[in-house]
Amino acid sequence: MPTSSENEAKYLTAVLNAPVTTEMVAEYQSRGLFGARHIDKNVRRLPIPKFDPAYPLHMQLVDLASRAEKIAAGVDAGNYRFQRHRRLVRDALAKAGITEPMNAAVKTLLGEDD
Repeated sequence: MPTSSENEAKYLTAVLNAPVTTEMVAEYQSRGLFGARHIDKNVRRLPIPKFDPAYPLHMQLVDLASRAEKIAAGVDAGNYRFQRHRRLVRDALAKAGITEPMNAAVKTLLGEDD
């Protein structure tokens, strides 16, 4: 999808990859043999605000996405299927302390914080 800047793309990457986003979309997803399907068709139901670089929370997500990108790039893809590689990236992000702050920031952004 086109964005107006690299920062906007990173902001959206953080929002779309946060575990809370998957949780919030799950209720709208159809189920198939291998679990939930078509997250791409339902993520639009979420109240994702338009990117605003003047908003500190948006820039925090840009920073977290930038850090996550560097960590993910260092994960050896090997000859694994994409599911295994995705798991390795998730584990590396959690170990680096990226997942929880990203998820917390997205929860706040989407009004799901406790």
